[in-house]
Amino acid sequence: MRTFLSIAGLAVLPLLFGGCTSIPSGLLYDVGGAGAGAAIGSLATKGNPYATAGGAVGGLAISELAQGAAKKGADTKAKANYDRGQSDSVKELYWAKERAKKPDSSDATQGMSYLEIPVDEDPNAPVKQVPHTRVLPVLN
Repeated sequence: MRTFLSIAGLAVLPLLFGGCTSIPSGLLYDVGGAGAGAAIGSLATKGNPYATAGGAVGGLAISELAQGAAKKGADTKAKANYDRGQSDSVKELYWAKERAKKPDSSDATQGMSYLEIPVDEDPNAPVKQVPHTRVLPVLN
């Protein structure tokens, strides 16, 4: 019975106090999983040391598999959020450029007008350009 209580303590204490220490939580979950597996193996075979050790190894393996799946899910979510942030950044830059092309109705631009100059493609240029419009501010 004393062995079972010490093994059960190994299983439960790391799970209870995992957030209260500076030890990496993966190590605590591994110890907890091994302790739980050892407790199950010991209970199932009434204290057989080989079954207890096998249960500890099995608990450790299950703990590692669960942590790996959780880390993969977190990495996938982080990648998706990063991509979404990049997309928002590109859209924000695009609309900032579009707003910069248009005249503003604020007091700072009351004495200004804008001249739109179409820029066509130059057939003799070494680099091809897409036809576009340049907007130049003109003081009134």
